Amino acid sequence: TFSLFYIFGKKIGQFRKIYTANTTIVVVLFRFILAGLFILQAVNHTLPVIKTPWFAYLNIALYGITQGFLNVSLFILGPEQVEGNKKEVAGFLSVFAINFGSMIGGFLALPLKNI
Repeated sequence: TFSLFYIFGKKIGQFRKIYTANTTIVVVLFRFILAGLFILQAVNHTLPVIKTPWFAYLNIALYGITQGFLNVSLFILGPEQVEGNKKEVAGFLSVFAINFGSMIGGFLALPLKNI
């Protein structure tokens, strides 16, 4: 589910005319809500909507869409903010940051495996 919607989110990010830096910030903040919903679903089994499998699929789908969108949009927006000869460095730093962030996120997820 995540991978399918991740690809969909990447396709959305390719349409540069439909988003701005502010849109990207809103999507980043929305991802914090989604992360909280993942934890809430793992911890709380009494809320009727949250304990359904469809809520989990919806949450995973939204997380995948936002991840794909943010990967593409940040790779596009980052180099746009710098001058001509520094665009390559900005692109490299963007790729490095996403890989480093994925690694750190994976390691930080390990303590949550027992929830």
